[in-house]
Amino acid sequence: MTKLLNRITLLLLILFISNLSFGQNQTQSRFLKKELDVTAYQNQELSIKLICKASDSSKVIIRSFFDSKDNQYLGYKTIESNIKQLDDSWLIYNGKIKIPKKAAKLDLGVFTAAYPESISIASLTVLNESEEIYNTSNHFDFHVINYSENEDNALTYNEKPTIKLTINNQILYGNNSQEGKYVKLNGIDFYYEIYGEGEPVLLLHGNNESINAFRYQIDKLKENYKVIAVDSRCQGKSSCDKTKLSYTQMASDMGALLDFLNLDKVTILGWSDGGNTGLEFALQYPEKVKSLITMGANLFPTEEAIKPEILKQLKHNVRENKSMGIFYKQLRRYGKVGEICLKYPDMSSEDLNTIHIPVLVLAGENDVIVDEHTKLIANSLPNSELYIFPNQGHYAPTECPEDFNNVVIQFLQKNGDKTTSTNILNN
Repeated sequence: MTKLLNRITLLLLILFISNLSFGQNQTQSRFLKKELDVTAYQNQELSIKLICKASDSSKVIIRSFFDSKDNQYLGYKTIESNIKQLDDSWLIYNGKIKIPKKAAKLDLGVFTAAYPESISIASLTVLNESEEIYNTSNHFDFHVINYSENEDNALTYNEKPTIKLTINNQILYGNNSQEGKYVKLNGIDFYYEIYGEGEPVLLLHGNNESINAFRYQIDKLKENYKVIAVDSRCQGKSSCDKTKLSYTQMASDMGALLDFLNLDKVTILGWSDGGNTGLEFALQYPEKVKSLITMGANLFPTEEAIKPEILKQLKHNVRENKSMGIFYKQLRRYGKVGEICLKYPDMSSEDLNTIHIPVLVLAGENDVIVDEHTKLIANSLPNSELYIFPNQGHYAPTECPEDFNNVVIQFLQKNGDKTTSTNILNN
């Protein structure tokens, strides 16, 4: 009974928030989320300090989601904050939160219920009584970014402190008004950005991600290649419809995009879902693919391919998003996109036997994809190379970007017009 009452309270709260948000035609929410390990801080009270500006500062929400050690969802809490004005634009939010007894993971999220959404963060700090647990001052690693244009390089207040924005002078990939364009294909408004000159490389991001997931790769690849980055349907800035989602459909979308861009043949770099789409694309359009790089891909959605605890968490996330999505549009999209991980892909090793282009199969040593499954993919491809990033997980492109980029560029050089360097790939 208590669990039912909690769920009802949760849904009523979301309904209240959605009423704030849907006064006009809503676009994609910008949710900035940081995951923290709080195992050592169970039953302790932590302080949260956020310095940010938003289109409506009164509607900035700081929310915490808790999971146990075995990835069981424990609930969430909206953090009540005292707000202090720092200057004409920037504010500081101070709040406290108690970590539940069984909590091992804290997903700390910041978003705005205003329309249109616009939020910029200078710093986020998490502390207990004796130490600083997390601070964004030296690195900015939220999942989704929606910065306003023309940010100052530094912020100086009357008290004379200076807070440096950690992504100053960097291109906001996935939200670049100068390079971003839309094109309507297969009934969807696709958002894409193109950088650099040279042989074309198409980037396909993972589930419920966006172009920004490849921010470290775009920076490097654009030096020598034409980089085409696109938000897949129902993700990022691209629109969504009622069409059933599948990797086959997404491959068809990319075929239409290449036709629109007059690109006869590309190399595809696909991460997670993007790797699955890349494999499907190579099966459907072999004449359009010069070579393929997959990171953390899988052939089917079972425990033989995806680690059981991850599969269980995926099912939980989809169930939660779909149940709450009746009130909140963005959660409906999250649930719809997340669900394809549970239904697809539907490929076999025999299918891969027919792909004869060069393929680089990548994964992390601690990936969510089962090691033997990654090896099955590599072994089933007639012209493949395999590289496993030591001590890394599913997020190697952002966790060890320099190593990741080096491996990718070496493969591109080997299979392009450039001279290859010393081989570090392990078969």
